[in-house]
Amino acid sequence: MMTMSKTSVTFGQKRQLRRVVEDGGSKGVDLAFRKLPLDLESAQRVLGRGDELQSAITELILSKVRDFSMPPEFANEDVGSECEYPSGYPPPSNVEREFRAWLAWFPELSRGGLVDAGFSLYLEEHRPDLPAGAERPFLIPRWQRVAPTYCQAVKKVLALIAKQRKFDNRCLYELDANNLRQTARTSTMLATLGKGQHDDFIIIPAQMGFRHRGRSIRRARQVFADNEFGLDTFSVACILLLYPAREIAMEHLHIDCAGDEFLPECNAAPYFGYHSKLEFARQPVNGPSGAFGSATGFLM
Repeated sequence: MMTMSKTSVTFGQKRQLRRVVEDGGSKGVDLAFRKLPLDLESAQRVLGRGDELQSAITELILSKVRDFSMPPEFANEDVGSECEYPSGYPPPSNVEREFRAWLAWFPELSRGGLVDAGFSLYLEEHRPDLPAGAERPFLIPRWQRVAPTYCQAVKKVLALIAKQRKFDNRCLYELDANNLRQTARTSTMLATLGKGQHDDFIIIPAQMGFRHRGRSIRRARQVFADNEFGLDTFSVACILLLYPAREIAMEHLHIDCAGDEFLPECNAAPYFGYHSKLEFARQPVNGPSGAFGSATGFLM
């Protein structure tokens, strides 16, 4: 599938960046010899772990190039975070289990010949290679197959969550087309991702907040990769319905739904959190918190 693209890096920029990294590496080695108490044996120990040293340098370069390449807008709305996912999350990929769960919750969804061997064959043909940044693929229904409108589909999934666990919906009276919608980017990229996939279901490579933890929603949107988009409430709710263990305690990382926006100002977005029970509410897009991270999907 095609991804949104920008002007490519030039040959000259690649050459300059390589020179910057090579010069930095040479300076680092020179400093190591001048300032560290290396002798014949200790230097040989370092060389004996050369593969590990190369891997560490590579990871540092990737991290710093990503950090320094980010646009400056709202950079002060990135406060960092030590919050983690609950133990055991994300679970191993099990799209077959997800498919059968959806048929149990929504029997009206067409099986489309995707039962047993037929479904396994479909998955082999459509299972994505995970793009950079994605944690695993999730199978969810297309919201258009669940209800006539987006907000009605959201309500249906939230109602299933309410049957599954204690749930506080603080946006109960805002779930209509006059108040909540998908962002243009999310709507467009979901449509692109869905091309060629099953009529009733879509497989979304996604991450559930860790990648953007500590960033405000608008800062996260600003630094999305070209093929990345915010997950909407419907998608996040579907994943929480499948995997309720993602939100089970207040001290864990919670989830901003960066693919939705509240009207008319579009200055707030939904989130899922936990305070003695799962809660669904709204918060400003300019409010960073170490307790939250934006969930995102990716084109392949």
